[in-house]
Amino acid sequence: MTPSDSPVADTITFLTVLAVCLFFYIVPTMIAVNRHHRQRMAIGALNVILGWAIIGWVGALVWALTSDVEPDAG
Repeated sequence: MTPSDSPVADTITFLTVLAVCLFFYIVPTMIAVNRHHRQRMAIGALNVILGWAIIGWVGALVWALTSDVEPDAG
């Protein structure tokens, strides 16, 4: 393993990868909130607590995509 030429570039790369990973980590919660899902808080809790496990993340995503949404007030 060779040392990096630029520690600043390594830091920027690390932070970029971290931001992308965090974005994808909370996708189920963002979908639930955006769709006005009735259980969006529970979906968010499941996503935060068990999202690190693939099955927890997939479960939160599937739950967020179910049709249990609040009706439009229009």
